[in-house]
Amino acid sequence: MPRPRTTIRQLSYFVALADTGSFTRAAEQMGVSQPSLSQQIRALETIVGAALFERGVPAILTPLGRDLLERARSILLDVADLEDVRATSADTLIGTIRLGVSPTLGAYLMPSLVARLHREHPALRVHVREGLPTALASGLASGVHDLILAQLPVAGRGLHSERLFREPLHVTMAADHPCGPRPASRQPICAAPTCSP
Repeated sequence: MPRPRTTIRQLSYFVALADTGSFTRAAEQMGVSQPSLSQQIRALETIVGAALFERGVPAILTPLGRDLLERARSILLDVADLEDVRATSADTLIGTIRLGVSPTLGAYLMPSLVARLHREHPALRVHVREGLPTALASGLASGVHDLILAQLPVAGRGLHSERLFREPLHVTMAADHPCGPRPASRQPICAAPTCSP
């Protein structure tokens, strides 16, 4: 025969009884009859193998009951947190995203992106780490990052890349520079002594 398991209801009744010191008040607080609450407390005591309260008025915790009280409170808080997560809309992003980003993108793209994510998905945490594209791809492959934002191409086995946008680059130079007065083409610019292709 399987061993009985502790239930959330039993822990809730246990904490209510510990807080009120009265079976009657605890039952009222939990919205159940006193015999129902008493039965669940007895079942919990059977599971742990010892009395949790000294019977009397008020109901006083035994040493074991005192030891278990904080654990019970912690479990109930964890369950409440779990229910809050479950109550969050299914299309809402929750949890933590570990995002790797190249320094050139991070400086101007991330502040507005992270602010928007926090605004639209308050339950989502974003951890941003900067790195060079090759290190980011390596971190993605090894599980350090969940996703990365970097300049293409990003290569790696088992990685999938999507182009998010094309960024126009502009060359700015002195008005009297030899490449200045005509439309820019890559060849004269790359031939300039201060540039590398």
